[in-house]
Amino acid sequence: MNILRSRPNTNNKEGDTMANVKAYFSTALFLSTLLLLVSCGNKEPVTETAENALDGSREFSRAILAGDFTRAKKFCVPNPANDSLMGIIKVMFFDPLSESERKQMKVVSLNIAEVVEYSADTTIVTLSNNNDKKQKKIQVVRQNNYWLVNLPYYCNNNKF
Repeated sequence: MNILRSRPNTNNKEGDTMANVKAYFSTALFLSTLLLLVSCGNKEPVTETAENALDGSREFSRAILAGDFTRAKKFCVPNPANDSLMGIIKVMFFDPLSESERKQMKVVSLNIAEVVEYSADTTIVTLSNNNDKKQKKIQVVRQNNYWLVNLPYYCNNNKF
């Protein structure tokens, strides 16, 4: 078998340029579609609601500790940043736990250390649990009369 026969014809510059343009547009179309799906996807209506910031932070935290990320997501501001951070929290902090550690996380007690209302629509709740004594700050914001957690604040203001 002659390897040289399988090499493409490099003398056809116009054909190569056209192939590169097609590949570029195909890639751009794919990435644009993917970005559109990510930014518009999963904006399901909130079925569980928190009546106040304290309930929002508590329900979110209990869902995370129980490993119920679908439920926790219902208490988060619906946006791509929160979706990504929720995935990171799951992979880095929940997935590595053993089955016995996961069972233990489901029954921990939450301790509210401080609730600071910055405005009528923004509250910072500082809490810890009896398994991990480190206090964590959670920003809860009111959007469309729902109290929802803003994960970028959580990730930027807590040491892990």
